[in-house]
Amino acid sequence: MILITAILAAQYTKVETLAFKMARRMGDSLNLSPVQTKNIYTANLFILQQKKIQWQQYTNVDSLTQHIQHIENARDSIYQGLLPADKFNLYKIKKNNLLNNN
Repeated sequence: MILITAILAAQYTKVETLAFKMARRMGDSLNLSPVQTKNIYTANLFILQQKKIQWQQYTNVDSLTQHIQHIENARDSIYQGLLPADKFNLYKIKKNNLLNNN
């Protein structure tokens, strides 16, 4: 039981760490306020936790991919509700540049 608790705690810490790194990176590149960065952290934590649940639920790769993609497709909508228009537009530009290797 102790081993299971330690494993689950370590996995949760990885999710929190990744959410923090993502928020910090976005905060720096978009020049976000501390409150905006904290909101992005919370959103990233939620998204990553949802993805983790899907990884645990689905063993079929096609089903897993479909569910993970559905979660990822919601990311921009979540960010749009958290960021002012100018910051969200800058995020979209940076995201497109990253996806297109520019």
